[in-house]
Amino acid sequence: MKSLMGHSLAWPADYNWYPVTEISNFPRQHVTNVSVFYPWFLSMWSMATASTSTTPPPSSLTIHSAENTDTTPRRFQTMAKPGPTNRWIADSEDSPTRQRTRPLASSFPSTFEEVVSWKQIDIEYPTKKARDAAIKSGRFVAENNLPLGLHVFRSKIFVTLPKWKEGVPVTLGFVGRGQGRSPAIKPYPDWSWHGQSCDGLTSVFRIDVDVCNRLWVLDSGVVDAENTVRQMCPPQIFIFDLETDKLLHRYTLPRDQSPDSSLLSNIVVEVLPNTHNNNDGDGGRHYRDTDTDTDSHSHGHSHSHTRSHTRSYSTNSDSDSTSNFNHLPPRPAKSQHQRYNANRVNGYDCVDAYAYLGDVFRYGLIVYSYKTNRSWRVTHSYFYPDPLASDYVLDGIEFQWVDGLFGMALSPLDSRAQRLLYFHPLSSYREFAVPTHVLRNETLGFAMTKFFRIVGKPRGESVSHSTGSGMSNNGILFYNLLTKAAVACWNSDLPYDPSTQHVLYQDNVTMSFPNDLRVDLEPEQSVWVLSNRLHRFLYDRLDPNDVNFRILSAPVNGVVRGTVCDQGAVYPGDEYKSQESSSRYRDPW
Repeated sequence: MKSLMGHSLAWPADYNWYPVTEISNFPRQHVTNVSVFYPWFLSMWSMATASTSTTPPPSSLTIHSAENTDTTPRRFQTMAKPGPTNRWIADSEDSPTRQRTRPLASSFPSTFEEVVSWKQIDIEYPTKKARDAAIKSGRFVAENNLPLGLHVFRSKIFVTLPKWKEGVPVTLGFVGRGQGRSPAIKPYPDWSWHGQSCDGLTSVFRIDVDVCNRLWVLDSGVVDAENTVRQMCPPQIFIFDLETDKLLHRYTLPRDQSPDSSLLSNIVVEVLPNTHNNNDGDGGRHYRDTDTDTDSHSHGHSHSHTRSHTRSYSTNSDSDSTSNFNHLPPRPAKSQHQRYNANRVNGYDCVDAYAYLGDVFRYGLIVYSYKTNRSWRVTHSYFYPDPLASDYVLDGIEFQWVDGLFGMALSPLDSRAQRLLYFHPLSSYREFAVPTHVLRNETLGFAMTKFFRIVGKPRGESVSHSTGSGMSNNGILFYNLLTKAAVACWNSDLPYDPSTQHVLYQDNVTMSFPNDLRVDLEPEQSVWVLSNRLHRFLYDRLDPNDVNFRILSAPVNGVVRGTVCDQGAVYPGDEYKSQESSSRYRDPW
């Protein structure tokens, strides 16, 4: 068994407490024991005192069919036999009888289907001559390209390719659905965006699609993340109109919101419902010239700073108010300095949008307001990893990661038109949540910490760490289980407990390192998972003759049918008779 116990993706082997960045005018931030370790101790104390039960959380959970005695199959058994004795048994150490039962349907009508797969990534060049020249010069090294994030819009499947190593010519691309099993990836929006300039795309980890048909691209600006964190360009948000593939707006994060050695690796976008009055009578598209804004492409741009002692601070890079939005007829964006706004799209105010960015290495959350063109950083102990959950064993490879805030998912709107942001660190077995209206209020400062909550009980070590997650419109949380090579679900109408969660699909081959997960916004929603064998890419080698990267999909309603995640599912058991109503878990605040 290979062991990399001294190496961490979050703190690489050559990491030091005084990191050196590649950009000389990026200020260095001294990393102290207080700034790093105190929040961890606080998080450990908070989780220990938050427990409302004297019964220890389950440390082991095995789910198997009562008729199937083989508890270690390569492929998880999803087909249940019909009959009155058909039940699933969850063995947990905190149960006196070690048995809990819940009814399931006789069979699952659908499961995850492999949509596209690659042995090695290929990039679609304008000509064969251009491709050959890129290979010869080293600008394209096929074995160094690894897909990491994904999202889906209509017939397009978007894929991100961070620059872990040299030879990655395209960091954001797409393939068409139904264009073959292993299609070449086309650069998005086109080749002009994938050069060496910070005005283009540098290294994209993840993306999101909002209800206004916009693609939000989080560009980390980080390259060579395999060995060390090289900040080639400042982190930026790019917003594209998916109807025209034109840039609508660009925002460069202020330097003090992206400390040295940080890595912004995930983004989720919330568009607020159009419940307030506005002056946009036609409800059409509007454009705002941002040529007068502070130049967001220059490394030397200035900002007015307001920072408080509460560890939550903001920076204003756009003094214009919403009253300056011009009422213009629909027209394509004329330049990358323009911002696009579409009001009243499916009941949402597309101007009033927020992006939530996760910093996996420096354990923070950045909130960006599209309406005000401002951003602020929020720090909380729940963003930190659990050191007791930092050991990983996958395919015989042992490694230690201390990755913080990772998976994020937005709940549906509740009766008050509010949402929750569910989140979890990668090195953790817990789920957390916070109302998004709290994050959107930058004036709360340290007071917002009291609104953060631990959601239910831990998943348990045997259930695994969770990577990407997403929630459907009917409140089903889907999440990847990393070392279990599986996808699981939880119905947010029920308490968050290992016994109320269900493994939908497990396969050590097709789900080897399930990395990203997204739920699309189509009328009939589907859940999408990208697996990429990242552990072998980093610590071993990928076999070019084997399929290494896969994108799988399943319809939301079909894949949960007959499970405890299904709508209307009720978990029978005396231990839940005293629980509060289901609204407690949809909106605990």
